[in-house]
Amino acid sequence: MEIKVNRRRRKFDISSENERKKLIEKLLIEHINEFPFFINLLISVFDIKDVENNHKDELAYTKANFENQRIEIYINFKKIEKYQLIVNNKENNFVFGNKEILFIIFHELLHHYLYHFTRFKENNLLINIITDYYVNSICIELLNNQKNVDIFYIFEKILNIKIIYCDYITNLYFDIYRYTYNDFPDFFTLRDKWLEERLYELFLKKKEETEVNSYISNWKNNLEQKKLADLDNHDIFYKESGKQITMEDNGDSENFQDKVQEIYNKISNFEIEYESSSKTYGKSEGAIYERKKETLKADYFLNILKLKRIITKSLNINVIKTYKNLNRKRQNEEIIFKGNKKINGSKLVVAIDVSGSITEDDLEKFINMLYGLNKKKKDYLFDIIYWSDNDIKENQTYYEDVKDIKEFAKKEIYSSGGTDISYLHSYLNERYTEAIEVVNITDGYFYYDKNLNKNIVKYHFVLTEEIDKDFSSFYLEKRFSIVKIKN
Repeated sequence: MEIKVNRRRRKFDISSENERKKLIEKLLIEHINEFPFFINLLISVFDIKDVENNHKDELAYTKANFENQRIEIYINFKKIEKYQLIVNNKENNFVFGNKEILFIIFHELLHHYLYHFTRFKENNLLINIITDYYVNSICIELLNNQKNVDIFYIFEKILNIKIIYCDYITNLYFDIYRYTYNDFPDFFTLRDKWLEERLYELFLKKKEETEVNSYISNWKNNLEQKKLADLDNHDIFYKESGKQITMEDNGDSENFQDKVQEIYNKISNFEIEYESSSKTYGKSEGAIYERKKETLKADYFLNILKLKRIITKSLNINVIKTYKNLNRKRQNEEIIFKGNKKINGSKLVVAIDVSGSITEDDLEKFINMLYGLNKKKKDYLFDIIYWSDNDIKENQTYYEDVKDIKEFAKKEIYSSGGTDISYLHSYLNERYTEAIEVVNITDGYFYYDKNLNKNIVKYHFVLTEEIDKDFSSFYLEKRFSIVKIKN
């Protein structure tokens, strides 16, 4: 099997495990400057291996390694070597090379990076059709640059490897659209915005209609007979102990989901840490990453996630390498990799403005996220305070009854002429003597005040509405930061 290293073709004996490891290492190093985010994510969370003996017919698939908290990508080195011989001999050139191998690896990676929210929904067939389309579209965008022969053409036309790509999903979309056009958006608007979950929900809503149901049944038959897509096998990831994992399974399934979610948290944490460290993105992956953020920022879950990032980052001021929290052991070798130990920062206080401008639905979302985050530890992670200019209610722990807090939040307490934040600041000055960091969730419409003791070392305004320049000018000091979480 061959790849290009420093513009020269280099051959590897894939019958040797060490040679396969070297090949993957050289491949990733060769392209790490081109795709720094995705390749660093691969190195941090994923392991790339040869297919197992009981899956020799598969080209690629993934599995979860719960012991090491890694996702394992399996690729068929022998098949890839065979494809290289077919394509490169036919084209009389090194056409099937680095980018084509990365296409297979990135296809597996992107299923987990962008689309793992669909893992435990019903209708896995429908999910796989739609996510394959989006993943393949992104892979083509990532890898087709500066190539003489289109990657899709190589897989689909030369090798007859069926890939769900634009033509297939377009035909599918408009065939269903003919029967149910009333609530379907323009296809190309949908595609450009990468809203794969919306496309899934639209198809799902119509799947009981006769024409749509017939189309989906045809998918199923084609998939079972391997006539539709054979790039990889997503079902292998779901299966544990020989059964399909769905939302309707028993408690073992829920345990499986929890374990998988722990691994996905590593992906989310990597993204947060990568972004917060101001590391660069490759040109093509940067465009995809920014489009993903821009498109999805209006989704309230992601706005809440942005708030969660601020809180989790505030809770941990530093990370050190330590053998006390192990990362993983390399298989068959007694090599132990250091893990990460997070060092807690100042005490964190989260204040929520309940003076009336933040809607009840939004408040409930904030409350659910905050208490969900706080309950992860036996000891509370941070204090939660609800404030207006005439009342303060404090609730420190998840274990207390939160109904009274929600009722307090629903009162929509208004003051005449605007909210006075100095009431909160006076409370903070009196209540806390140790160093604290404050996250204040508010709409930003209040009488400005910054009479704060020196022990309040950092103050984050998390704004739910747009604010004018006067706000930014007033809170210009270094200890203040302003973050908007709503369009």
